[in-house]
Amino acid sequence: MPVEEMNKKISEFRHKALTEGLTKEDYYELKNLLSSINDKMLNDINYQIIRLQLINLLKLIYFHKDGVLNYNNKTVNYVKKRALILPIVLADADFNFGRFTGPNGYMILCPYHSEKTPSFRVKDYENIFNCFGCGSSGNVYDYLKLTHNMEFLEAIDFLMKVYMWKKEDADEKNHDLIIKYQKAIISPEFSELLKRCQERMQRKDLDFMPHSSTLTKDFFNDRFLMIERMKKGLADPDYIERDPAVNIKFTSKEVWAATDSTEIKELRRKRILAMDPEEFRKELNRNLKSNPEEDDESLLPF
Repeated sequence: MPVEEMNKKISEFRHKALTEGLTKEDYYELKNLLSSINDKMLNDINYQIIRLQLINLLKLIYFHKDGVLNYNNKTVNYVKKRALILPIVLADADFNFGRFTGPNGYMILCPYHSEKTPSFRVKDYENIFNCFGCGSSGNVYDYLKLTHNMEFLEAIDFLMKVYMWKKEDADEKNHDLIIKYQKAIISPEFSELLKRCQERMQRKDLDFMPHSSTLTKDFFNDRFLMIERMKKGLADPDYIERDPAVNIKFTSKEVWAATDSTEIKELRRKRILAMDPEEFRKELNRNLKSNPEEDDESLLPF
């Protein structure tokens, strides 16, 4: 593509970036433009300038137009594993606990169909649920979808606020529900139920969690530590938010210190724009090779 045509394209993309925000389709087009500049073309200073402009535009693509920090696969899996479903289900059931089942299961009345005998099982060690009556099953994301009609990204954002990996927005629409679940997590009833389950496993000489090398005492200690952390309103020291595009980390201290998502966005913007263009290009290419765009769109914030 001639220099004049490329400059016109870049000008159009820059204007769109500053007015309405760039889209996923824009990302692919910019990436193709960048790929079309070969080594021979780079002998021309005009193409060198165009290449740097394209890289800077690609940096802008990683800012959601609403200023919301997006989540990569590591964050999604961390939340899926660490956001306990048990206290959430118990809170919705007003702590009407039925009985223990198996090594570390809890039977509760199903929220999805009428019944007198609990058939809804929560496996705390796997952080999943299943109902023997209606057949509903899944993880914590599925539960929020079925119970509160939350979409996937909304559920991630919601759980991050419940478990204090992220602060609530000033106009948080789910504020009451977040408070309800947080109260359930730090409640004496939940701690007492965990202690009863631990004592039950100890009586059965179950030193390890089912199908796991995790010691039973470590499993429960981890939960009690989380409860104490939330009682004190502290950030999770194990949580690190990684930018899905480039090798930038946000520690729990930084995320928790931010008053809202705008501050996180600004921190992110400064770190990305401070990167050397060549360093950014190499980092971007590494991530694209390990996460092909046709299989993994978590690189994109849209």
